[in-house]
Amino acid sequence: SMPLLGYLGVALLNNCPPEDVKRFWAAFESDVVDEPSTVLAVNNLILSEQVFYQTGFRLPYIRAHGLYTKVSYAPSKPAALFW
Repeated sequence: SMPLLGYLGVALLNNCPPEDVKRFWAAFESDVVDEPSTVLAVNNLILSEQVFYQTGFRLPYIRAHGLYTKVSYAPSKPAALFW
């Protein structure tokens, strides 16, 4: 099988149709829990706790700062974008 590295930022069941929840958990167990070449991490502590509550597995929390890139962002227009 091919290794999988997942960096999660939303809930596990986000956009999972209710009729597919059982199939999702079966795939999660076979493709993630039982697969030693799969590594998952989350970008926030709340999600880490949610996954632990749902699965019993605590995923590591890695902040999404990008400090290793040694770049900064300076917008050219004095405006803000909200969504």
